[in-house]
Amino acid sequence: SSLKEQQLDARLTSDEITEIEDLFQAIFNYLSDANSPAPASSTATTSDTSSSKGKAKAEPAPATKDTTSSDLATSLATVNSIETAYRSLVDDFTFPNPLDFTPISSPASSDTEQPLTSLLANTARNAPLRYYEQALSGL
Repeated sequence: SSLKEQQLDARLTSDEITEIEDLFQAIFNYLSDANSPAPASSTATTSDTSSSKGKAKAEPAPATKDTTSSDLATSLATVNSIETAYRSLVDDFTFPNPLDFTPISSPASSDTEQPLTSLLANTARNAPLRYYEQALSGL
């Protein structure tokens, strides 16, 4: 495979891992914030939002039950299992080379022009990429 493909694959993997790590950090922050007492809201703030321009920021719904340490442990275990499954998918995936594409025909294009966009063809060569996309979506 070419150097550009290797660089693209490395960047894609790096960006995906960073995005997932950011997601996990946001979940952890949310879970830790759920344990801390919420600040008291004033009625003045609520009345001010109705007269201001734009949409008011939606407040999260109050929890109906207290979060216990077992709830947090269960949530953490779930997040860890998702992360493990994700890392396994990333480690096992090999980008197919080359991919098959189907050109998009446009009525305005002539026979001499090459289309600028194309769709990923549904071929056996592209099956690993389609499986990988489906598996990631399933997480």
